[in-house]
Amino acid sequence: MNSNEIAVELKFEEFSHWREWIRNDLVLGGLDTPSEEICLLFATRAVTLTDTLFGHCDKMEDQKSIRNQLIQALILQLCWGRELELHKKSKLRQQLDPTLPSLEGRELIARKHNECVMEASDGHHYSVTFPSLGSETALATQMICLELARVVGLPVPKARLILVSSQLALRAGIHQDYAARNNSKSFNCLGTRMEPEQLGISSANERHLPISLRSSRYISGALMLNVLTLNLIPEELTFRAIDGYAEPFFRQFSHCLMDADWDRFVKAKGCEQVPMVFADKIKSYEQLETWIKRIEQIDFEHICEIAIKLPPEWYDYKPTLIAAVINKLSERSRDLRIVILRLIRIGRLPCIRQHAGYPHGRDSTA
Repeated sequence: MNSNEIAVELKFEEFSHWREWIRNDLVLGGLDTPSEEICLLFATRAVTLTDTLFGHCDKMEDQKSIRNQLIQALILQLCWGRELELHKKSKLRQQLDPTLPSLEGRELIARKHNECVMEASDGHHYSVTFPSLGSETALATQMICLELARVVGLPVPKARLILVSSQLALRAGIHQDYAARNNSKSFNCLGTRMEPEQLGISSANERHLPISLRSSRYISGALMLNVLTLNLIPEELTFRAIDGYAEPFFRQFSHCLMDADWDRFVKAKGCEQVPMVFADKIKSYEQLETWIKRIEQIDFEHICEIAIKLPPEWYDYKPTLIAAVINKLSERSRDLRIVILRLIRIGRLPCIRQHAGYPHGRDSTA
């Protein structure tokens, strides 16, 4: 073996030494363990760069320590750079993943209108809604407004992304041509969990449950949310049994944002009219003030983060339109007080004028 071959052999041994140092010592500091190939690559780069910058100093014992420290520092920099890159990629994947916890649809329980009841992989029953060719933004509308309702304090069901196989979709009544157009083997559906205490209006009457004292407060909040989101078809009240009382439970928001017509919603003016369901239950301005304040304090960045993580077919593959919708909601939240005062003035909330709670002094701002 000549001198050049000996030098190469020694150099390779040094590379192997630093590779083992990375795998056995450096990772104790909490870094993710790179593969053997990556460790050897980093060791080679560090030794080569050190020799280029520092010069060969194998014969100088006092300089060996400095050389080793420089190699270690370079390896550490390479490993931390890799760790940072992995973190960025992981964060990007997290941003692209659906924000909703996903479950598998296991069994069809019942079919009704444009939704069905399924048992999911967690054992609970969900009201499941499929993506619609006629209203491509309906599911995103439902999810955005469910989250708005939850944030302001209205009782709403848990929402989940339900993965429904094509076979189960056909059994649920999804037309075969529509199922065939689905690119994947499963549908991304929105599921809202059905609670055991959930009641219909008739079942609440049959059980003779008294209405809870919180009901009027929740009805006021729902009305404010309908105005904010321009809900063209407010849902019929659903109740749930809570401590022996019937209490409103809000689960259907797919007709918000002007019946999920986002282009129209973004262009809407402040004077747009919506059905004022249960307006006769609002007896004073104070009933509305609490909800107006809550809506004014909504963190719309949080709402936007949730919206852009939804399956893209839920918002018709138009993320820029999502941003426009969230901006419009934010704008309407700032103007909500003025809108409500205008509704009072034109008689859409007829019972408030007769009570001292109406802020007459601010009516002129409407």
